[in-house]
Amino acid sequence: MISLKCRRYLVIAICLLCTAACYVFYKWMDFDANPIRHYLAYDYYFGSPLMSSSYSQVNVSSSVHTATEASSPSPQTVFSLVGKPVLVLFSARFDFQLGLIVLVGYFNNRLSKQPPRVTCRLSSLKSSTNLDARPWQQAVGYSMHEGHYMPYDGVLYFCPVVPTESSYLVEVNGVDVSNRASGKIKLPVHVAESSKPADKVAACITALRYLPSEESENQFIMRLVEFIEVNRLLGVEHFYFYNMSLPSKISAVMKHYIGIGWITVTPWSLAEGIDLDKDIHYYGQMVILNDCLYSARDRYRLLTFIDIDEMLVPTNSKGEAINLVKAAQLHSLDDRGGNCALGFRHGVFPPSPKQEKSGEIKMPTSLIGCKIVSLLRRRRIKSILPFTERSKLLVVARQIKEIGIHFVWNSWQSCQTKQLSPISEGLLHHYRHWAAGEMIEDQSMKSLQRDIETALIGARDRLKHLFGIDLCA
Repeated sequence: MISLKCRRYLVIAICLLCTAACYVFYKWMDFDANPIRHYLAYDYYFGSPLMSSSYSQVNVSSSVHTATEASSPSPQTVFSLVGKPVLVLFSARFDFQLGLIVLVGYFNNRLSKQPPRVTCRLSSLKSSTNLDARPWQQAVGYSMHEGHYMPYDGVLYFCPVVPTESSYLVEVNGVDVSNRASGKIKLPVHVAESSKPADKVAACITALRYLPSEESENQFIMRLVEFIEVNRLLGVEHFYFYNMSLPSKISAVMKHYIGIGWITVTPWSLAEGIDLDKDIHYYGQMVILNDCLYSARDRYRLLTFIDIDEMLVPTNSKGEAINLVKAAQLHSLDDRGGNCALGFRHGVFPPSPKQEKSGEIKMPTSLIGCKIVSLLRRRRIKSILPFTERSKLLVVARQIKEIGIHFVWNSWQSCQTKQLSPISEGLLHHYRHWAAGEMIEDQSMKSLQRDIETALIGARDRLKHLFGIDLCA
């Protein structure tokens, strides 16, 4: 006979096993938290996510781009509950590789534990084209990471419809998972000019805003211009900015760079009813980065995700800065598995007034007074943070499903991030204030000094001629 005490332990053990089984079943049913179910669903709806023949199967007129790219994306609330938006969609982009439309937005995780259910179909601006009779298609939702326990998380929806002529919209029907509310909106479909990305680098920059309490407009412009000009020398072909709030003087400079084809600027705001500081992490940073990922990946093979006080600086065996495209080749970034990202660990170059004013670093007469941090700051904090702590990436864009702030969250097929040696292969240069620490010399940017000087002299002359702005004042 089993003693009473043993029977009690047996009952407790059975209860614990049942609880564990329920938890496992719950996680299995949690669609977006379960990568196995996600990929099963993806294959069911769309076939293999990286079919080599996907380009030939999709025939989309490039005129769609002309019709839709002129209007910038803007947030649209699909539906709300208790006065708060539940689902907001920001953009709809046709992806040549996936052969479907990618919707980017955010949802309220307090009112909806999982992303709301979404169906979609094509619509048209032309009244003579009747698409409303087309059947609704089920979209696959994917909740982004790094919500930092705030009420709104980023979300991606993969919508299995293909635009076939210009002026198309995608009509989206969103339904709360508990069937408490629903709504419909229409979004313009943005389509890239080409289905084959150039073997070049583009940079995605998170929400850009000017804070007059921290610096003058001229100081901000100097930082912005140096960021663009020096990163161009490091191999960045194009920059994607998301503009939260910039005064007219800074906007004029941005328009100049738009005019010469170096940058794209997308207005960024949150839907009405969402608190900028309390409801979503860092002004929607994850939404911005992943919107940029799907915006740029049909145009550029390589992407980096940085702020305007940062530069990815790969180096050769001599410790000299080299081009990012060359670094991608050197470290075998691959489009089909293998290495899909290079990880640059975080190095801090804090202000060094004594060095900057000592005349130790000789500058051309026309740049005297300019605070060119990439040249003047050649000492950094000796300690370098471990990988994933403030690190930044160079990625093969079409390999990535969800990009994180400091690492890859999810890729379309198995691949790795190669962590670069900060001593011999490359480092993230972060020009900012930092806690005091032991300083060491870093001469990696010295080899670019003449090129940087030439680029910034040209930029200073152009801006002074066009707008009367003196970068060095």
